[in-house]
Amino acid sequence: AVSPATKTGAGTGTPGVTQPAAGLAATASRGGNTGAITRHAPPAAPPNQSAPAQSSFSDPALHGARILLVDDNPINRAVATEMLHATGVAVEAVPSGEAALDTLARNARQTDAQDVAFDAVLLDIQMPGMDGYQTATAIRTRNASGGLRLRPGAPVIAFTARVEGEDEAALYRAGIVGRLPKPVDRQELLNTLRRHLPARPVGGTTGPKAGAGAES
Repeated sequence: AVSPATKTGAGTGTPGVTQPAAGLAATASRGGNTGAITRHAPPAAPPNQSAPAQSSFSDPALHGARILLVDDNPINRAVATEMLHATGVAVEAVPSGEAALDTLARNARQTDAQDVAFDAVLLDIQMPGMDGYQTATAIRTRNASGGLRLRPGAPVIAFTARVEGEDEAALYRAGIVGRLPKPVDRQELLNTLRRHLPARPVGGTTGPKAGAGAES
């Protein structure tokens, strides 16, 4: 993970985070790993429920989608979450591949409205512990039996700065269907989600379903 570029100006709405200058900057520095799972939600949302904020950037085609964001850099997580919330997407952000698997496995066979299935996973590749390749492979393997909170066809999308030697073919072998480079462009983010997200039930999000998970 890398740290985003920021500029002084209006707040992003996330405490301690300034307005991103151009998304996430591909710098060499690695942010601190707080080890905390972050569920971003406005005050009115139920406990542990991530909900999108209303804004002029809200996209009807994506509104209500649920994304699991995996990045070890807390600033990256905050900036990306703010960008996704602005389009009407609900986000749960975690700092590691291990935390991502725990989150996807949580209450996978229950129908708690706060533990509904995810429509996609945005996954950083360069992480300590389980890297993105290992995490994506584990998601594909464990979801083959429908054991994770992923909708049928839910994609795993790489969310990473281009690193010299990064193997595009290896991304796809791991079950990653697309790639969003950092710094991320808002329109490219929206286009990628529209292209890869599976169709969702009319009328909103329903309870968790066992599905095929990431495509190989």
